[in-house]
Order: sequence, then C-alpha cells, then structure tokens
Amino acid sequence: MKTMYFVECAKGILIFSLIIIFSTNFAVAQINLSDLQYTVGERDIPASRCMLSDSHLEIAFLNRFCIKEMMYKSVEYNGIFNNGNLLLSKMTHEGYGKFGELTATVGYGRRFGDKTAVALCGVYLLNHAEHYPTRHSFTIDISLFYQVSRNISLSVSLFNPIHLCYGVIGDEPIPMCFLVNIGYRVGEASIGHIFCKKALPGELDIGIDLTYKPASYIFLYGICSMTRTGIGIHIPWKGFVFSLMTDWYYRVSFSPQCNIHYFFKNDKP
Repeated sequence: MKTMYFVECAKGILIFSLIIIFSTNFAVAQINLSDLQYTVGERDIPASRCMLSDSHLEIAFLNRFCIKEMMYKSVEYNGIFNNGNLLLSKMTHEGYGKFGELTATVGYGRRFGDKTAVALCGVYLLNHAEHYPTRHSFTIDISLFYQVSRNISLSVSLFNPIHLCYGVIGDEPIPMCFLVNIGYRVGEASIGHIFCKKALPGELDIGIDLTYKPASYIFLYGICSMTRTGIGIHIPWKGFVFSLMTDWYYRVSFSPQCNIHYFFKNDKP
C-alpha cells in the first residue's frame, strides 16, 4: 500500500505541474538555441541550467523499447534567481505500478560571472516491487559548467561519487556515472556536442548530437552514439517548446519520447 501511495503521488505531481503550465499568468520568455542547449543537449548536467536566463519547467514521457512496463515519466523545475543562482527539483518514475524506481532530486547551483557554474544535488531513490519490501537509498550528484570561449563549452557531471549503496547500508552499490560534454556553437543556427558517458558498473557510451534551427518556428535534433541513434523535432510556441523524439538502440528497439518545456519570463532588475 505504501508503494502504491508513492507512485500515485508521483503521478499527481505530474498532473499538477501540467495544470500550472496551462494556468500560469507569467509573461512568456523568448526561446533561443541556448535554451535548448542547457535543457536538452546537456539535460543530465544540472550546472548547465544555471546559465539559463529564465526559470524552466519540463514534463517528459518516455516509452523505453515500446514496452508499457518500462515507461519513464519525469517533471523538473529549474528556478533561476539572483542573476544565475539555481534551485533545481526533479521527480522521475521508471516502471509501472508493480515494480519500478521513483527518484526525487533537489539541488542548488550557482553561476560565477558568465563563464562558470557549479551545482550540487541530493538524490533520493525508492525501489519498489510487488510482494517485496521497498528499498530506500540516497546519494549525490556534482556538476560543473565552463564556457571556454564564445563558441566552446565544457560540462562535467559525477553521479554517486561517494560510492553509496542501495538501502544506504546494503551491499549492492548504486552505479557511479561520469559524464563529460563538450559543446560547440556553429554560428547562430546550430549547436553540437561531443559526449562521453561511463557508468561503473555499466557500459561506455561516446557520441555526438546536433541541434539545428532552420527557421524561427522549429528546431531539429539528431544524436548518434555507440549505443543509439535518434532524431527529434522541437516546436516553440510563446513560452512553450513541444518536443517529439525517438531513439533506436542497436541491441534492443525504438524508444519514443515526448516533452513539454515552459520557460518563465523572470523579472529583471
């Protein structure tokens, strides 16, 4: 019963966030290529969100390999205040009612000038499975963003660097994940990334992605790595960005995904 309560709470938060989006009276923000760099191209690096000019809310739905038991749902809010400080909160659920993992993340980031940002996040993990007791775990995520030059950026994220285990005092380690992302901006129409991601224990993934803006009303996205190839389309409308993407994992199958982004227009001093 407790497990189902947590799962239903997560679903309720998703629905509540959608209501907030469609009922908000905030002025809309102007969407540009950099917004998608920090929220899509570097989505696994919280420090990158410190470089946003406006607060950001994202709802995401991913059907891994078109299997309903592997649905992924998330809601993330990035609050920007005091010209670059970040309050990050994110909740995800992977799986379905009978088994899965619920993750809650809360973090703080700070931008130093226009080039450097750091973020520290606390992560709570709840694993549930029917007929088994739930398992509670905690860890942290540390990330760094650095604008090397006008066109080149470097970002790094380290998940679970303190080697905590599931159940806090259990014997099964939470995988440690190291991610390096190098961004390169080609004029005003496209941004690309070269990334390297390694999980311990887990596989190595190296690849590239590209976001291209052929017109003011559309962004095109593509990714190719050692494990997958994918394409996507982002359509901005006022303060929203509606995204449709799909990845083909070479060893398994397709994973379609849809996202809704909303960028709040922060009051500037």
